[in-house]
Amino acid sequence: MDLRPVERKLAAILAADVAGYSRLMAADEEGTLAQLKAHRRALIDPKIREHHGKIIKTTGDGMLVEFPSVVDAVRCAVEVQRGMGERNAGVPADKRIEFRVGINLGDILHDEKDIFGDGVNIAARLEGLAEPGGICVSRAVRDPVRERLGFTFEDIGEQALKNIPAPIHAYRVRFGGAEPGERVMTRPLRRNTIAAAGLGGLVAACLVGAVGLYVWRSHAQPSAHVATSENAPLPLPDKPSVAVLPFINIGGDAKQERLADGITEDVITDLSRYRSLFVIASNSVFAYKGKAVSVQQIGRDLGVRYVLEGSIQTSGDRIRVTAQLIEAAANTHVWSERYERPLDDIFDVQNEVTQKIAAALAGLHGVLGEADADTVRRKPPANLKAYDYYILATQLKAHTSQTREDVGQAEAFLKKAIELDPLLARAYVLLGGVYDLKGNMGWGDESSIRLFERAKAELQRAVALDSSDARAYAQLGEIFFLLSDSDQGVAACDQARLLNPNDPEVLVMCGYWLFAVGRSGEGVEMINRAFRLNPHYPAWYDNMVDPFYATGDYNQVIRMVRRTRGEIPVWSQMLLTISYAQLGLRADAAAQVPELLRRYPDFSMERFLSDFGSIKDQPTLARYLEGSRRAGLPECATQAELQKYRSMTHLALCDAKRATN
Repeated sequence: MDLRPVERKLAAILAADVAGYSRLMAADEEGTLAQLKAHRRALIDPKIREHHGKIIKTTGDGMLVEFPSVVDAVRCAVEVQRGMGERNAGVPADKRIEFRVGINLGDILHDEKDIFGDGVNIAARLEGLAEPGGICVSRAVRDPVRERLGFTFEDIGEQALKNIPAPIHAYRVRFGGAEPGERVMTRPLRRNTIAAAGLGGLVAACLVGAVGLYVWRSHAQPSAHVATSENAPLPLPDKPSVAVLPFINIGGDAKQERLADGITEDVITDLSRYRSLFVIASNSVFAYKGKAVSVQQIGRDLGVRYVLEGSIQTSGDRIRVTAQLIEAAANTHVWSERYERPLDDIFDVQNEVTQKIAAALAGLHGVLGEADADTVRRKPPANLKAYDYYILATQLKAHTSQTREDVGQAEAFLKKAIELDPLLARAYVLLGGVYDLKGNMGWGDESSIRLFERAKAELQRAVALDSSDARAYAQLGEIFFLLSDSDQGVAACDQARLLNPNDPEVLVMCGYWLFAVGRSGEGVEMINRAFRLNPHYPAWYDNMVDPFYATGDYNQVIRMVRRTRGEIPVWSQMLLTISYAQLGLRADAAAQVPELLRRYPDFSMERFLSDFGSIKDQPTLARYLEGSRRAGLPECATQAELQKYRSMTHLALCDAKRATN
């Protein structure tokens, strides 16, 4: 037993990554790596040494650095960002390497060659709030340096960071010279993270960029917090439970790294279709990628009995895959296998691994999912190059600060994947999600309705090609609801749940929309089950609050919306406002109204619902109208507003009120 004390101390922590790294690597892997090495050699590493910093980790585009003081950390960051601005002068915008930096002062634990603790987690999550070329710091950093350094600190308010107990007050450093450019974001038409929900599981599996990006993003992503032994262990489910850890890419090649992540996601998805198994979602297991965490700890953190570990290694046109199933508490092997096959056979190997795991668990517990093993697997890709383009698209969509340009590049990758493999159903699913997101964010020259129709067409192609893909049906259900076709929305979601009742993305998407048809209690149960299947759930789950509002759980609405990282989507802000009002918290509701009206002028609940999808269930609709009234917001549009917004869908009860006035 190692009885050496763990070193604990106060330190300034700097976390950095490259904005748009996946896109840069996809366009030119060798050139990007060469640029990155040159920047480090000529600028970054010398500046760190000059300011007495200690590099703790570097992985791909990421870096974690410890400084003895916040003054050293901020000065170093500013000088690096200014230097990068000069080095990028004359470089085309699509080829520039731009860093995002987060800095925090906090208590950290040293363990051999690594550091841990909330001080580290907060720094890395602040990095996720920084602009490309920018720096974001906590109040603990800003307060001691603002009088000593000649920089401006832009207050961006308190930020609710996932699994950090209290909100963190954050600031962007404005240091003059080569300032970061402003991000172009149009006002979201709907809950701006909901559109990406159908991509959630696939996206979460691909949060890893080339050359181990996820090791650093895992600090920045709200969903990627790894539980510690201080957290209460989750209870074991009443069925065989398993977590599939990210397959390790032994060779280190960026393209094979993407393949390893895609295989991990596919094994998780296929296993989850066995109804008698309990399978942790990919978003939660990818939080452990690149981390030295024991299987016993993972079992306790995620509340599972079994953990699957695996690796891939390629050599020419051959691939070696190893997999082993471990009983977590005892750290004993249940099953292991090694495969050496032609690279083109990788998806057959993946299918065999899935079935062997299910069979091993059946042998131990005497149960197997009701789904026939021959029908569990989705249609595999037929072209590895097309699959790689598909994974590249998911990486772009996974970026926490995704931009219009990121989404456009993802669309281009998906079209290339489809060109190479017109039968790759999952590429059509993701492309439908791209059009869904563009419609919700107001991105593109087409109307939102037209973009939703395009999304529907792509998703219908997907289910025609592969009728076993639950997420295709769930995403299609989302689109039907957005187009106010709740009957078809329910039918698509019912089919998604029939195909895979254990997929948390299916449960959240479909459970969410049940509020519109008067089945909110069922929706709440589905969303809560998704939280258990995905303990390190992605941030967009916290915007799926309507079923809680519709069942009268206003406190839960407030808790979830207030956890939102960054800007609260306009729909969620509306729900926050009317939930305060329903609880009689008039001052809190009134404080939200000016910002809501700024973001959505001429507000009426009638117009709001017209833009965002109708509510078919009349008692639920009445609850929304009641909340609007109690918050001092108009329920119905005026005649002048009807003339101004001619395409607005009318509520019958509002027409009746207007007729009597």
